Amino acid sequence: MAIAAKFQSLLNSCQEMELSHLRPLMDRMFENADVALLDFAEKAESNVAQAVFFEAMNEVRKKRNSIEQHFYTELKNGFSIFPARPDYSEQKDGQSTRLDDLSLIDTDEVETHVASQNAAGKLASRIMDRIFALKQRLAVLNGGNAIEENQIPGGPAWLATSFQGAVEQLDLENKVRLVFIALFDKYVLSHSDALFDEYNKRLIDADILPNLRYEVRKQAGSVEIIERHVSEDENGDDEAADTDSFEPAHESSPSELGDELFGRICELMSGKASVRQGASTAHGNVSPIRDNSMDSLSYNNAGNTGSTLASQISSLQNNLQSSGAGNSSAEFIENIEIDENLINVLQGTLADEREKIFGAIDRRQLPAADANVIELVGMMFEYMLQEEDLPNLVKALLSRLHTPMLKVAVIDKTFFTHTGHSARKLLNDMARAGKRWVDESAIDRGIFPKMREIVDKVMSDFKENVELFDDVLEDFNKTVSELDQRAKHVEERTNEAANGQEKLQAARGRAQKEIRILTQGKPVVEAVHEFLQGIWADKLTFLLLRNEQGDESPAWHQSIGLAERIVEFSIAPQNNEQRENRRQKLDGLQQEVRKATQTLQKSDKEKLLSALFNSQMLALDKNAEQATVVAPVEPEPEETSEPASTPEQLAMLEQLKAIPFGTWFEFRKPGNPVKRAKLSWRSTVTEKFMFVDQMGVKATVICMHDLANCMIDGRVQIVQVEKKPFVDRALNAIYRMLDHAA
Repeated sequence: MAIAAKFQSLLNSCQEMELSHLRPLMDRMFENADVALLDFAEKAESNVAQAVFFEAMNEVRKKRNSIEQHFYTELKNGFSIFPARPDYSEQKDGQSTRLDDLSLIDTDEVETHVASQNAAGKLASRIMDRIFALKQRLAVLNGGNAIEENQIPGGPAWLATSFQGAVEQLDLENKVRLVFIALFDKYVLSHSDALFDEYNKRLIDADILPNLRYEVRKQAGSVEIIERHVSEDENGDDEAADTDSFEPAHESSPSELGDELFGRICELMSGKASVRQGASTAHGNVSPIRDNSMDSLSYNNAGNTGSTLASQISSLQNNLQSSGAGNSSAEFIENIEIDENLINVLQGTLADEREKIFGAIDRRQLPAADANVIELVGMMFEYMLQEEDLPNLVKALLSRLHTPMLKVAVIDKTFFTHTGHSARKLLNDMARAGKRWVDESAIDRGIFPKMREIVDKVMSDFKENVELFDDVLEDFNKTVSELDQRAKHVEERTNEAANGQEKLQAARGRAQKEIRILTQGKPVVEAVHEFLQGIWADKLTFLLLRNEQGDESPAWHQSIGLAERIVEFSIAPQNNEQRENRRQKLDGLQQEVRKATQTLQKSDKEKLLSALFNSQMLALDKNAEQATVVAPVEPEPEETSEPASTPEQLAMLEQLKAIPFGTWFEFRKPGNPVKRAKLSWRSTVTEKFMFVDQMGVKATVICMHDLANCMIDGRVQIVQVEKKPFVDRALNAIYRMLDHAA
């Protein structure tokens, strides 16, 4: 059954998104293929086996384009024939059982199929929530008919089957194809989670089940997706966060993805895979942990030490409050030095806090799991200090939450596994708001005052009552929502003003052009010229602005006709008959002109009218004819043409034309702090771009050619907005660092 045209265009959009996501992953896979094959060759048991892998390296280089083309073609086919299954699935599920259709099983094909489907199964299991959501949403596109997992176009099954068919073009032994399927799993499928986030988001943006939520019931075997009503604020939060997994309902258990990632980190932090101290050089955004000979991954063996540890952290928090470090956030920010040494100072402060905790308890009695938590929270905050687009003032402020968040993690381990944990969401939302709403040159203008208030409340009121974070999170997000609404209103007014100004300039230009046409080559005296330019041009401008028909309206044509008569009656007549005819009509003309200008409010209107009428009277006087002074007629301004553009400039101009409103840019000037501004408006007439600041106020206006040149030389850059929440990014970075060091 063919799907509706509007849904087909939506699927096409999803297809383009998926291909754009996969291309860099495929490039990375092929870049690492030689290394992997060379490694196999070095470990080969014989020269013959070694030669197979060397031959494979050459074969892959020759057929890379063919492999990629086959892979992308098959993927596209999945979207065009939706809701069909991949070819192998069709064969497997087909109903044909005729004797002449039976054949011997191709063992190599079965091996590659099993390997590719196992890889697809791993991906599908890891992103189970997103797969379930896609099935529900794509069923809408399928006329309400349910679809299977392997019918999802571009889904795990289509990815695996398409690549299986692509590698079969390698004229090599099957074990080499299996190596490539393993590489595909490692470099492509393992990094495709965000693809399916965007896949769902495209469907949500098209209003396909936008309120769908993934819930894991506490009762075994009852995983399901439901659609429930959510408020705009909650829905907006989800979209802004764009997390790796759907946020579970409040009463649900932690997500599988969070459990798996946290478990891997704990395993790497254990004594079985202790970290080498030099590892941090490869991943400068986090520091390696100390070797504490952590030999247990369980939280169940904490015993009374967990409560003792929480008490020690509370004591440290109280000491910080009572000491100089316990100043209000406003005083703390006022007293710090924002310089190049700030990050080192903050890192030292975080390390000192952790050392005070370790020094207050018997480390021999400290379970490895709790030591993991202390180190992991510390690394998470160190990662925050390395966030390049987070203002230093925000880093300094959020670093004060290190000890409270450490206590949260000790009391409630779901902080690391539950993406909906209120303390974790608060940290995520404050980091995101700090990037979006804080301008270090005007910290009292945006969200920063509220952030200071929230930090002070957590520092003073949080004991062991984790429920406090529900309240402060709601309070903070309410302020962010109000700020966002205000900024939107200001931006709308800014855009309306820009649109109005452009229309006004265009109307003025059109009116002035019409005046030039009326007077071009005619002996127009200065008084007439001043009246037409100063009064009549304004009348024509207002007609263009107030009348939807513009220069096609009857009022416009009447005003042009009257202006023609004004010019005609200001030029000396050719003969006595013409002079007498004008003398009889002059009074009526002047009354008509006065009536036509009655609504125009200009301070010198009467002066210009009197000068006009006097000049028309003088034009009828034979003796005064030679005394007239002809005012110079201004030529129409020539359009300035841009110099010929280079290929690089042309490419950048095309890119700028396609950039959507709402894109953030960074403007850099030597000796000045980096400024961020959002593309809010573009002139279709002058090709000028207007940018607004965080609060929706006009920041700058720049023509497209100048903007292109600034982007080419690096003075202006597009800001790549990070959609994944802070804690998720931090945990993934920590995992990569530990995995590299293991």
